[in-house]
Amino acid sequence: MKIKIFMLIIIFSFFIWTFQKYYFQEEDETIYIAFIGPTGKDSTAGRMMTQGIRLYLDEINDKKDELNGKKIELITYDDENKCQTKAKSEALRIVEDNQALAVIGHWYSSCSITGGEVYKKYGMPAITPGSVNVKVTEGNEWYFRNIYNASASGQFLAHYVKKVFQLNQVTIIHDGSGYGSYLAEVFEKATEKLNLEVKNKWAFEYGDDPKNKEMIFKNIVKKLKQDGESAGAILLATQANEGIPLVKLIKDASIQNHIISGSGFSEQTFVYGFKTFPKEKANPGYYTNDIYVATPLIFDTANEKAQRFKEKYHAKYNEEPDWSAAYAYDTAMVLIKAIKQAKITGIQESLKTDRARIRDVLASFTNIHDAVEGTTGFNYFNENRDAQKPVAIGVYKNQNIVSALTQFQAMRNPNEISDLEAALQKERVLIINEKYMYRTNVVYTGIKINEISDFDINNLTFSLDFHMWFRF
Repeated sequence: MKIKIFMLIIIFSFFIWTFQKYYFQEEDETIYIAFIGPTGKDSTAGRMMTQGIRLYLDEINDKKDELNGKKIELITYDDENKCQTKAKSEALRIVEDNQALAVIGHWYSSCSITGGEVYKKYGMPAITPGSVNVKVTEGNEWYFRNIYNASASGQFLAHYVKKVFQLNQVTIIHDGSGYGSYLAEVFEKATEKLNLEVKNKWAFEYGDDPKNKEMIFKNIVKKLKQDGESAGAILLATQANEGIPLVKLIKDASIQNHIISGSGFSEQTFVYGFKTFPKEKANPGYYTNDIYVATPLIFDTANEKAQRFKEKYHAKYNEEPDWSAAYAYDTAMVLIKAIKQAKITGIQESLKTDRARIRDVLASFTNIHDAVEGTTGFNYFNENRDAQKPVAIGVYKNQNIVSALTQFQAMRNPNEISDLEAALQKERVLIINEKYMYRTNVVYTGIKINEISDFDINNLTFSLDFHMWFRF
């Protein structure tokens, strides 16, 4: 009888333990991070970023011991890229829901600036994978940027116009957004130092009535057509959606001037925006070909980790990623590394303390030795909490971005140049954004296989007839 009672006690205790483990403690074994950005059905950038984040979280969750057995889940919030309304209300909802340890987002700089006020007030660490306006992180110790700021891209583009295109005039057009206005401002300041003449300058308001914008765009294109070559290179400092109708009008008017832009034009949203137009259907790349963009990542010259990411992303989602997906993936990686090092408890009662610990760890990633090596390179922050990432110059060919044949690459140590002054005079080395930069030429190479013959199975040899080509 005593044995039966003892066995019943053991069985009952096991039942209680199992029930408690899988029902009462499940919440404590899951930790949450938030993504905020454009997550609606028509948002390409939002979809790619959330897919990039989830790809990394799936890898972490598959490794049971990565976060001491805890599972990490993503909660998404849609700010619709509406910076004065939804950005603030959704940021407040993240705080009120009181689940997320940290935030990844926003996408538009203006939305990040608005949301950042909320995160600063309530002590919520946030990292943006794509907002480049300097004001996002300026004066906000809770906000980090896992991408360069627009100061770098604006100066790169100005130097490219002067040193590579060898032009002396530019036209500036911006959309008044936090992203566009700041990129235009930095670019214009750089033109003054380079003695580039600003031939025209136009601004319109992001979110203006479409009919009003159409009239503005037609007047701009009319003037550009009149000016011809004297208009110089055309900087379109706009978000992707705002730039699509303007680019269409410029290309339809057969204006041949160089078009340049920033990271907004290097996302898939920009390319997809032209696909329904008849000329684009008949000749893919008609509207985007030969547009130059300052972009955070170009896969054709990216590292091995980037190539593996591209393969994994395509295998999971059956589409090619753009830079926003790669940067969101790396942002999740940086955040998870900070969560691990912060030694958080992960319980509801400690959220405030856990968030502060995560912020402090993120702030400690200040040099390449502390960096998190990822798809986009080494992830770490300067004193303004901005990532130290390179700018690449890409050019559109057949709806794809490829590396432009001339690049500017950071010089790690100026002493490695025997005669730095001579290199500067010959413009083999440039000073951009207060940094020494190599002027580097990209050489494309490939092999066309004509015939494989004379197989020798025993010696594992064969004869190969091929042509090797170089383009530079």
